[in-house]
Amino acid sequence: MLRQGAERHPDRRLATFEGGTTWTWSEALRLAQGAAQILQDQGVGRGDRVALFMENSAELLQVWWGASLIGAVIAPRDSG
Repeated sequence: MLRQGAERHPDRRLATFEGGTTWTWSEALRLAQGAAQILQDQGVGRGDRVALFMENSAELLQVWWGASLIGAVIAPRDSG
């Protein structure tokens, strides 16, 4: 979904976060790809479980999508 959105609507706003930060589809994909690379550098791969101990935030979404791009299984945990 993220790749398709970035391909079809690269400059369309995807999300606005608390504090006014906004992401376009292409920015979201670029950020997710960066997170995916960091996870892969740490040895995470397809089918691996990734526990996310993070509050709901732009960063959570970035890592969630990054893990999804490499086929990892996301296991969110509320940090609060």
